Amino acid sequence: MKIEDHYQTLQVSHNASPEEIRKSFRKLAIQYHPDKNEGNSLSEERFKEIKEAYEILYNTQKRQEYHYKRFASVYEYSILTPGFILKQCLELKKFTSVIQHYHINYDLLTHQIKEILSEQSLAVLEKENDLSLNKNILQLMIDTSDPLPYPYFLTIAPLLLSLSKNEKNNATIQSIITYKKRVHTFEKNKLLIAVIIASIICILIYSATD
Repeated sequence: MKIEDHYQTLQVSHNASPEEIRKSFRKLAIQYHPDKNEGNSLSEERFKEIKEAYEILYNTQKRQEYHYKRFASVYEYSILTPGFILKQCLELKKFTSVIQHYHINYDLLTHQIKEILSEQSLAVLEKENDLSLNKNILQLMIDTSDPLPYPYFLTIAPLLLSLSKNEKNNATIQSIITYKKRVHTFEKNKLLIAVIIASIICILIYSATD
């Protein structure tokens, strides 16, 4: 099923800001509004397309889901080859880079990475054994997964490690896991840490004034 290009409909770029989307919608809505084009069925249909595109792209959550659907639809019926897998990685990185300033949907991103690095894909890459291409795919997936918190990254780490064929890459992945785990632990305990620090400061102040 073809996914409509809402960016083209609204005549904005893929990284357009909400304000740019709103301004373009208002301009096109005025131009194609049924009240200004009475009896023109083409203008009426165009107005509906513009309205639908705006409702999706102006809403952060809907815009994000739309990106992933478009990504998936592009490759639904393609033949699985190392070059195709690399292209998937490049496209997913491009899609996520467009929406990184929004709230990333970690479940959707994790799902897409797992789809790309499926058992079948990894088997194809291992069979062809193109070390340079596999290295590029690994780096792209590491970059794409950067926004993922520790629990999500941990689920795709085995897939990344399966692509890694040397100790340096393994060490890089392990260091990412360690770093994300520390951040995750801090986020979970930061309130407790703040209370402890505040208590220590109060004790020091009390001791100094005693």
